[in-house]
Amino acid sequence: MWLIDTTTLRLVEVRGPENQPYVALSHTWIEGEEVSFQEIWHPDTIRQKAGWAKITNTCRLARERDPPILFAWVDTCCIDKTSSASLSEAINSMFFWYQQAAVCYVYLSDLRAPENPAQLQLEFCRWFGRGWTLQELIAPSYVEFYDKFWICFGTKASLSSILSSVTRIDPVVLADCSLLPSIPVARRMSWAATRKTTRTEDLAYCLFGIFNVHLPLIYGEGEKAFIRLQEAIAQDTPDLTLFAWTAPEDQKYRGILARSPEEFKSCDDIHRVVTPADSLEGFAFTNNGLQITTNLHPTKIGEDDYNYLMDLKCVDLSSRQSDGMYRSVYVRLAKCSRGYIRYRYTTPVLSSMGLWTLKPRTIRIPKLLSTAESQLFETTLPYLFSVVVQNQSGCEMAPTEYQPDHLWNSRCLSFITERHAAFTASIKLKIRMRTKATADVLGFMSSPPAVYPLVTVEIGLGGAPRSTRHPVYGAGSRILGPWSFLWSEGGKPDQPRTPPSTSLTLRGRDDLKVSVSTTTTQRSGFETYGVVIDIRKAE
Repeated sequence: MWLIDTTTLRLVEVRGPENQPYVALSHTWIEGEEVSFQEIWHPDTIRQKAGWAKITNTCRLARERDPPILFAWVDTCCIDKTSSASLSEAINSMFFWYQQAAVCYVYLSDLRAPENPAQLQLEFCRWFGRGWTLQELIAPSYVEFYDKFWICFGTKASLSSILSSVTRIDPVVLADCSLLPSIPVARRMSWAATRKTTRTEDLAYCLFGIFNVHLPLIYGEGEKAFIRLQEAIAQDTPDLTLFAWTAPEDQKYRGILARSPEEFKSCDDIHRVVTPADSLEGFAFTNNGLQITTNLHPTKIGEDDYNYLMDLKCVDLSSRQSDGMYRSVYVRLAKCSRGYIRYRYTTPVLSSMGLWTLKPRTIRIPKLLSTAESQLFETTLPYLFSVVVQNQSGCEMAPTEYQPDHLWNSRCLSFITERHAAFTASIKLKIRMRTKATADVLGFMSSPPAVYPLVTVEIGLGGAPRSTRHPVYGAGSRILGPWSFLWSEGGKPDQPRTPPSTSLTLRGRDDLKVSVSTTTTQRSGFETYGVVIDIRKAE
């Protein structure tokens, strides 16, 4: 770590800065006026720069302290930004360096402090809108504020109320940065929601210290830096408020991660609600996105919009109700071939319902969805293949098996096809007849070049010799079928298609009639297909 000797104004390399008292300067940069690491070695060439005046005043204030402080740290000239290794070390260590400073001087170059402290308007100062200055306010234990004339008008402690109001940072954190981990992730993100940085990547890099994250710097990665930050946070904490962000309506479907701190702007009142059971739950990111075991509550918005709510284990403190309770925060999810995607994400759902009675399930949610991917889902998600099973036989029917199960949407009793030409799925019904035989009904598919689904029905009857083995139905099964049929299309464009049907009779002590008919329905303006399987006693 390089420090400035406050007497000679020369750089000195120090090992173990925690053992060496120093002051730190926090300020906003002026393009072309700051002193670089290379320039400070030649002070005669930089004396006219505004940055040099900031360095000299910082050193003067350090010398005037009792006892004098011999060293100072200024980010513009104490970091060799031409060295990627030095820059990476500095950015990953910056929170610690400010935390170790004996005192931090905040220089507000655009403020003239009023004589009456009540007239102080810090919210208009550029310093409060910059990304890097967030950690520079939180990390140091003692901070002094100076106006444009280097006149001190207060400390972090004396200005705590107004600083909290301007920055939305919790007062307890301003007093003690070691309490940062107790603040929900979403609320910490909200502190940076309105702040700006010169480079896109720095919106993520300036938050490393706030979340105790250490990552390599990859300038040029753009918004991906903020994605990496969120993934790193998820590795360190099971805090689901990471997903409580909101965003403007630029696309209907999104992944689970936010694109920038700005999307956490409305999260300054988020409070975690953690129970002993929640302490065992966690989540992780894989190459398929977020994998999490959670409670999903089925819900419905409109006539055809079936979706789910995921509990984020937090409440919004601004949503206090008449009974004194706060509303919980959920995100709305839609099921798709990739697992689940965030749906109508603009505002997380606030609800008083409890989901603790629901059985947890493990789900996948992609990290991100592009605008093009969202538009594709808008046109393909309405395409479903419905399956309705009506058992009117009086015989016991075991739970139906649906394959592939990740495409089965139990909310609307349909497979998600997304209009894929190679869609293939099957169901397996097990009917327990009095002869202890079983009847299995299996299968339908759509394969190129078919435009309309091909339905295949097979009946597997139990009771055959054990030596008879079928790869699907197992030992002791004999097969009837398969029967295959395709939707037939009328001869004229305006003539409706005639859905085919078939019925099969299973002979035994109980004669059962299994009828399979195909249907076409309108859903969200799209024509979708399905089958109705009716099981009843044969006449």
